[in-house]
Amino acid sequence: MNTDSCKSSDAEILRRIAGMLSLWRLCGNAACRRAQSCRGRPYRCARHSAALPEGVRAFLVAFLAARSCRIPFEAFQEEMEGSAEAEAYFAWVAAAKERPFSSQVRNKRDAPQNEA
Repeated sequence: MNTDSCKSSDAEILRRIAGMLSLWRLCGNAACRRAQSCRGRPYRCARHSAALPEGVRAFLVAFLAARSCRIPFEAFQEEMEGSAEAEAYFAWVAAAKERPFSSQVRNKRDAPQNEA
């Protein structure tokens, strides 16, 4: 496998994770907010994961660890069922779905700053 396909695969995984966590809501890229998914550089989007609640980040780490160990999703789901991390993740997802989102950032002062 060449490095270009690895980078492409990594980028796709990051895009999926960003979508799974609704990180586009925290993104400074207007295209991401309009599309309600990552449309920019997924590595930048991944930086927003630091703004997630601790339990959600712990769920994400567990998910990525299970994936890297090739643990089937069903086994991961069964293991995480009822855990504080899973509860935090599902609460985050539910809150993101319930809260309406405007593609316009109302106050530029509150918008995340893009780093060069």
